[in-house]
Amino acid sequence: MPSIRAAARPLDAVDEVTVVSADEVLARKRVTAVDPYLRGHYPDLTIYPGVFVVESVRQAALRLLEETRPEVTSAVLVGIDSVRFTAPFVPGDDLRLRATCTGPDSARRVSATVTKSGLDVDDAPAAQVTLTLALFQEDGDA
Repeated sequence: MPSIRAAARPLDAVDEVTVVSADEVLARKRVTAVDPYLRGHYPDLTIYPGVFVVESVRQAALRLLEETRPEVTSAVLVGIDSVRFTAPFVPGDDLRLRATCTGPDSARRVSATVTKSGLDVDDAPAAQVTLTLALFQEDGDA
């Protein structure tokens, strides 16, 4: 099965991905202080950058598309519709996300709830992300 590769991946923003259904995916990313991209990002309190949380959602959605939509050859991020952060991700945290993809054949709206280990409230959202991907086949729109 060909891999969807819409853009260079500056980092592996997901460690594990589980496709639940044709429209839902679960993913996990372990935040570690030794990852080179964290050096210098808030030196006194190292955090996983918010843009990387968005990238985690995007990469999880791409993996869902690879497994459930083999006719799709590229998926381009065309919009970040909303992002809300309520807690930081720090070294030692597990970023866990559940994303649902909906929409027409040529686009997918991806809505994700992102939680983390270590919160006092079980599964309290640390972030909510909604983005839109445009889907393409080799010969045009999907």
